[in-house]
Amino acid sequence: MDHAADAHRTDLMTITRFVLNEQSKHPESRGDFTILLSHIVLGCKFVCSAVSKVLPDFWDWDQILPYCVRS
Repeated sequence: MDHAADAHRTDLMTITRFVLNEQSKHPESRGDFTILLSHIVLGCKFVCSAVSKVLPDFWDWDQILPYCVRS
């Protein structure tokens, strides 16, 4: 599949969407794990952003960044 087309697909399952869907299946859950994973995802986005600024020509960022900015 073309990476540009893949970046704009709406049927992809993000980590956040998956965790929220799974959490809704368990009414007894309090959301602590969801909050933890949300913080981890946010941290990964910060790392991806910092690396892309420091090493702009090291990787083919046109293929990597679409995966880094998804929530």
